[in-house]
Amino acid sequence: MKNKNRLIAFQTISLGDEWQVTFSNPSFWKRDGVRSVFTHVYAPDFPEIENAYKKASKIVYRPEVSTDTTQRSSCDKEEEIEEKPTETNKEDKQNGEDNTEHWSNLSWIEMRSLAAKYSDKPIKNKKIAEEVLKQAETEGKI
Repeated sequence: MKNKNRLIAFQTISLGDEWQVTFSNPSFWKRDGVRSVFTHVYAPDFPEIENAYKKASKIVYRPEVSTDTTQRSSCDKEEEIEEKPTETNKEDKQNGEDNTEHWSNLSWIEMRSLAAKYSDKPIKNKKIAEEVLKQAETEGKI
């Protein structure tokens, strides 16, 4: 019988039968220290834990990343949709005009980020962001 790889995971992970996985709370790792019985560690959101295990000659586990786009999360798909050029931008490119996206076509996060560059006030909602950007556009800043 082949020995299983022993992995300590500080985050949720699902592995095959060749792995013996022990889950641990990351807030206790300093108290417990590096546990020498494990051959691998999985803690991608906790680099300090991974570095401590590396120093102890343990292997940092990373699952193989699939290049199959059908397995992407719905968040990735939404970002992909936002990145597609609009019909207006396509026409601008064909006419040789500036193809920079107008601020009114930006996502809320992008609009808030842009508006924050032109205002000292907090940008709490889309209405405030639009007001700030309209003012900046009127003043020729955009």
